[in-house]
Amino acid sequence: MNNLTLDVTRLCSEIVALREGRVALRAGRATFLRQLAATTQDMQEAVSDLLGVFGTGRANRAEQSRQELGGFVARVREDVGALKRNVDSFRENFRDDLAGARRAWSNGGAAPERSPRPAHDNFAPAEPKAKKRRR
Repeated sequence: MNNLTLDVTRLCSEIVALREGRVALRAGRATFLRQLAATTQDMQEAVSDLLGVFGTGRANRAEQSRQELGGFVARVREDVGALKRNVDSFRENFRDDLAGARRAWSNGGAAPERSPRPAHDNFAPAEPKAKKRRR
């Protein structure tokens, strides 16, 4: 009987030890899960803050780019307008020169002297002229 008592006592001790181990494991698991949840929350807050910083930087850069592009476009429009005016002036002078040469050849005499027109950069861009149809 002595052996049976010792075996049952040992078995009872093992059951109690296992039960205490499960309780400790549950407590440790709960602690681990709480720490994991807190760490996850901290990481989510850090990522949200970082995304906010990125968003602000992106918005600032977009506004700066928009302003720079607006200035660039305005300068390009001015330059293109000036080029159109200069080309129109050169074409008009060339057309007048050709007309003078035609008159000179057709009349058999010298073309009258004329002063060249200056290229003006102050007036608005010329209206688009109608395109001539080819036959």
